[in-house]
Amino acid sequence: MTKTQLKEKAKAILNSHQLNTQLEGDDYIFIRSLIDGHPRAEQKIGGGIKTITVIQNPRNRNVKQFELTRFDGTRTDFSYIRCISGQLTQRRLFNAACRTTIEPQINEFRSQFSPQENNGTHVDHKDPSFNVLVTTFIVENDINVKKVKINGFGDGEWRKEFDSKSLAKKFYDFHKERAILQLIPAKENLSKPRV
Repeated sequence: MTKTQLKEKAKAILNSHQLNTQLEGDDYIFIRSLIDGHPRAEQKIGGGIKTITVIQNPRNRNVKQFELTRFDGTRTDFSYIRCISGQLTQRRLFNAACRTTIEPQINEFRSQFSPQENNGTHVDHKDPSFNVLVTTFIVENDINVKKVKINGFGDGEWRKEFDSKSLAKKFYDFHKERAILQLIPAKENLSKPRV
C-alpha cells in the first residue's frame, strides 16, 4: 500500500467507530502495525499495548483520534498520520512552537468578531504569511533552529512549546508588532501549502 492508501484506510477505521470504542480484529491489527512506524514508537508502546480506543480529540471536540492503553494501565494518544509519515523536521517543530506562542493573539483577534462571522473561518496571516514571519524572525535573530529545545513530546502532550521562555516572549512580541491577521474561510486556509 502507498502512504496515501495507508492514511485513507486508517482514517476509514477511525471514522467507522463510535467514541470510546476499542478496536478489534483486523482493525486492531492494522492500526497496531502502524504504531511501529511512529518516530517515538518505543516510547509510545512502552511495556506493550493492551488496547487501542477511538477517543475525542481534547483540542477539537469534532475530531476523533486513537489512544492506546499499555499493559501497565497508562495511556497515550498517537497520530496515525505520524505513524505513516514519520518524524517532523526541526523547522516544522519550531513553527509549531511559534504557533503555540501566539495562540493568545489569535484568540484575541477572533474575539473581535461575532459567532456568525467566526463560523467556518480560520484566522490567517495576510502578507507577510506566517512562514515568512517565522523565517524573518529566525534570520533577524540569527537562530539555529536545530539547537532550539522544543517541549511537548510526553504522553498526552500535544502542544509544541519553546523550552526557553525568553525565546517565546521574543517571538510573541515580534509577531504582535509585525503580523497582519484576517479571517478567511477555513477551506481556503486549509488548501494553502504548509512548511
